[in-house]
Amino acid sequence: MHQSPRAEGVEEIFVPGEIEARKARTQLQEGIAYPLTVIEELTALSKELGVPPLNL
Repeated sequence: MHQSPRAEGVEEIFVPGEIEARKARTQLQEGIAYPLTVIEELTALSKELGVPPLNL
């Protein structure tokens, strides 16, 4: 499947689940990137609830 001819502009052929597995491996190694807005919202919520925020 990976060696099949590619359409113009296509660099790589993926099988179902391959992109997700690759992303999961990367996130296990490098961590999960959260948007700054999410971190700000979680920090505000932790203050509102009176719990210490996580060290992100």
